[in-house]
Amino acid sequence: MPESTLRARIAVWKARMSDRVIARLMKVPAGGPFRALATILAMLFVVGVIDYSIGPRASVTLLYVIPIALSVAWLGARAGSGIAAVAVLARVAGDLSWGPYEYPEAATWNRFTDLSIYLAMVWALDALLNSQRRLEDRVADRTRELQQAVADRRQLERELLQISSRERNLLGQEIHDDICQHLVGTALSATVLAS
Repeated sequence: MPESTLRARIAVWKARMSDRVIARLMKVPAGGPFRALATILAMLFVVGVIDYSIGPRASVTLLYVIPIALSVAWLGARAGSGIAAVAVLARVAGDLSWGPYEYPEAATWNRFTDLSIYLAMVWALDALLNSQRRLEDRVADRTRELQQAVADRRQLERELLQISSRERNLLGQEIHDDICQHLVGTALSATVLAS
């Protein structure tokens, strides 16, 4: 198999996989927004427990991204911003449970940076998901337009077939009436001439 064909197949596979991931991300779990919020808060609690058990020396900042991303996908940017703030507060609470910060200014700066990164991620993910939703709406609209155009074309084809059939029948009837009368008249004339 040529390398360009393999690359094209891999690109198609990646596009399909990313579409599936985005579709699953956007799908709110059964039970509606309340269940989604409960799931997100449970995930946030689990990450907070992991953060507490590891202690302030190690960072689990990336683990907080998962509930924040899900809150943006399921509940919107405002909920994602709120969950980001709760994640930073959970991080601070977990760190302070081990004792006061050794360098409070640096810790404050780090948590502010965490919050900024989370909010930037919320903004970017919300923009991406809104773009995906608009694209899906456009595809649905174009699909409906295409289906309507196909239905109109089929209707026109049926009308053309009906018109063609009527014209054929009219032509046949006209030929039958005119030529048959003319042939009967010619046959009578030939009979008269023969006699």
